Amino acid sequence: MRKRTLDGVIIVGPPQMHVEVGKICLDAGKPIFVEKPSAISYEEALSLARYAEERGLWGAVAYMKRYAVGYQMAKQIAASLEFGGIHFLQIEFSNGPYPAIWGIDDPAKAFLIGQVVHLFNLARFFCGEIAEVYAKLYRLTENMFAYAVIGKFQSGVPFVMNLNSLEAKDWKIRERLCLSGNGCYLEVVDMLHLRYRPRGLMLPEFKIGGRTQTLT
Repeated sequence: MRKRTLDGVIIVGPPQMHVEVGKICLDAGKPIFVEKPSAISYEEALSLARYAEERGLWGAVAYMKRYAVGYQMAKQIAASLEFGGIHFLQIEFSNGPYPAIWGIDDPAKAFLIGQVVHLFNLARFFCGEIAEVYAKLYRLTENMFAYAVIGKFQSGVPFVMNLNSLEAKDWKIRERLCLSGNGCYLEVVDMLHLRYRPRGLMLPEFKIGGRTQTLT
C-alpha cells in the first residue's frame, strides 16, 4: 500500500475542539481549516491564529456566505466602474429564538459568536476591515432579542445592521444585504435573489463558476 501524507486537516466540531485539536495539528506541521467560530473568545481565536503564524503555517475559517453565487455577483457589480464604489452597507438578518450553546450562558452572546459572525465576515468581504462599532441590545425574552449595530469601515464607509431572533417562532432565516453605490444600488435577498438598479447603462455579463451569466 502506497504511503500518503496529509496536506492539511479539516476540523469540524465545537469551537473548543477547533482550538485544542487545531494546535495539535499545527504542532504536527499541518495547516488547519475549521468551522466557524474558530473559538468562543477573542483571546482564544487570536491565540490560535498566532500559534499557526509562529509555526510558519496558516489556518482558515469556513465562512461560506461570501462564496454564494448572489454575493459573488454582487461583489463583481460593486467593483465595476459603473457602480462607482460602495458608499453605504446595510444588512438585515433574523432567525427564530436562539439557544445558549457551547457553554456560553447568554443566548444573545451565543447568537453573536455562533450565528451572526457570518454577517460581520460578509460585511468585511465587501468593504474591508471595520474601524468602529456601536451596538444596542434589546431583549424580548431570554432567547428572543435584537441587536442594532452601526459603525464604519477603515475606508470611512458607514454601515448599519439589524441582527435579531424575533421574526419567527421556528428556525426560519431571513437575510438581506443592500449596497449603495454612486447613483445606483443593489440588494441580495436570502443569498439567492439579486436586484440591481444601475445608472441606465447596459448590464454587463459576469462569469460565475466558469459560466457566463447576464443580469436581467
